[in-house]
Amino acid sequence: MPFQPEAVALWLGDHQLMAAGQPLLLDDGRLRLRVTAVDGPDIRTTVEVGGELRAHVGINLPELAAPIPALTDKDRDDLAFALAAGFDLVALSFVQGPEDARTVREAMGSHRVPVI
Repeated sequence: MPFQPEAVALWLGDHQLMAAGQPLLLDDGRLRLRVTAVDGPDIRTTVEVGGELRAHVGINLPELAAPIPALTDKDRDDLAFALAAGFDLVALSFVQGPEDARTVREAMGSHRVPVI
């Protein structure tokens, strides 16, 4: 029988953005948790869909609008490289709204490739 801990340590960045009731997805949504309480840096959850928690999997907070920019400085450098190299399209991760795509198009200047 696999080990079933009562607590698992995960790094979520700014825990102050979390609130009771929010879903928390692990491993591309294979595991689904629901936040029941936030106590300082400790986030308590209940497991809605369980399974084996593997190392180095993604964490998704689907109902959280994170206060992060659409493009970091590194993203802007990568975009400039991609456009100079003649890439056929640009993919934007963690899109929170249409303004994120507008930000990328503005950063592209006169270059016109699809943004997905």
